[in-house]
Amino acid sequence: CTGAEGGQACGSSAAIAGPEGARAGRASATQIGDDGSFSRDGGAYALNQNGEAVRTLNSQINPDGSGQRSVDGSADFENGFAGRSALFTVDENGNAVRSGAASGEGERGTFASEGSGAFSQDEGLDFARTGNADLAGENGAFAADGAVSYDQEQGLNAQSVSGGNVQTENGSIAGQRAASYTLEEGLDLDSERAASNAAGDTVQAERTFNNDDGLTRNVTCTNAAGETIACVN
Repeated sequence: CTGAEGGQACGSSAAIAGPEGARAGRASATQIGDDGSFSRDGGAYALNQNGEAVRTLNSQINPDGSGQRSVDGSADFENGFAGRSALFTVDENGNAVRSGAASGEGERGTFASEGSGAFSQDEGLDFARTGNADLAGENGAFAADGAVSYDQEQGLNAQSVSGGNVQTENGSIAGQRAASYTLEEGLDLDSERAASNAAGDTVQAERTFNNDDGLTRNVTCTNAAGETIACVN
């Protein structure tokens, strides 16, 4: 570190190189003020023949105790990309806000999520977050979508929906599920599953749950001709 007007300044950096043009590096700079302030900026990267990844970071603390921190990152390669960002801020009274998001895409599918939250001395905590994914492969697929939130008045709220299937030469299996929760209604769950073997025999199972009726479950098995048969545990 070296002396600077009003405080001190520090910095560091490093870099490496690898075969076939691969390389990586990082750098950061820090300032510390005589008034108690603090700031740091930094970054890092990695690069090879398949793509690159980059990350940046910034932090700031002010003399009155307020400040912020931000992070951004991304990766971009032959088979897809992914990115993430987040920001956190706090004021001199301790009230805080955070937000963030992430997403990606590749050969097998996509995903995304985002959320925000806040805390204040007067209203307490509240937050909300959503996310989804959609994936597929040679033998099957999967998809999901969900959200969760909380505040002082409504409490916790959550919802999710998901489903998928897999199929091979020996048979197949598929299912879907929906679930939700609220402070007033409690937990509500519905799910369905179906599976079959190479001979064409199938089993279908349904399950539900709620605060009024509790858990119910129904299982049906049929053969290739559609006739009901006994289910084997």
